[in-house]
Amino acid sequence: MGARVEKTDDGMFHEDHHNCTKCEKKLDAYRVINQAHYCDDCFLEQTGTPCFKCKKVIQDGEVTLEDQGQTYHVKCFACDDCRKPIDKKKFTRRGHKKICTDCIEKRKPKLCGKCCGRIEGDAIKFDGKLFCDGCFSCAECRMPLSETAYKRDEDHLCCMACYERSHSKTCSECRELISAGSRIVTHESKNYHPKCFACTKCHGELEKRFTICDGKRYCKACAAKI
Repeated sequence: MGARVEKTDDGMFHEDHHNCTKCEKKLDAYRVINQAHYCDDCFLEQTGTPCFKCKKVIQDGEVTLEDQGQTYHVKCFACDDCRKPIDKKKFTRRGHKKICTDCIEKRKPKLCGKCCGRIEGDAIKFDGKLFCDGCFSCAECRMPLSETAYKRDEDHLCCMACYERSHSKTCSECRELISAGSRIVTHESKNYHPKCFACTKCHGELEKRFTICDGKRYCKACAAKI
């Protein structure tokens, strides 16, 4: 019994011999290039557009990017620094390299917002500006604020100690500072800690009603015993 023969437009083949010219896979359907027969995959490799980066053929329906006359897979159009895919509108060309905006920012020198000097190492970010450690300091005592608590005082920053000194009042009784934000008792234009504004006899804190006798303050109960 003779071998089965396939007849094509450009010749006749034994069934077992009708293979792809490139991969040698048996052909059920085929494409022709210069009288050579190819399977669909190999035909695409021969005639399709290769990605400029990975050199693989771009399949039908794949989304691509065009740049300087070259075609890329979207994932292959990447930053040459971080290797992440980039939007064509968000990169800068440096010679033959494409650099994304994030990498461009990382390459920029960090300048201190106060002394304008170049910052080496970590920068301190405050109010949208960068500062070197020496410049991010208390406006009063110049102590660095990077590792301590601080407060804004109008248009400058102060460590807590300086802020307390500039915003605290002095107790007229003990002569010590009354911490900013603490409760204050004011009497005759003088300021007191609540514990210092006390009855002369029992030393209890005075309420709104008290008696002054010979220049001394007494609570209602002690005043009744005078």
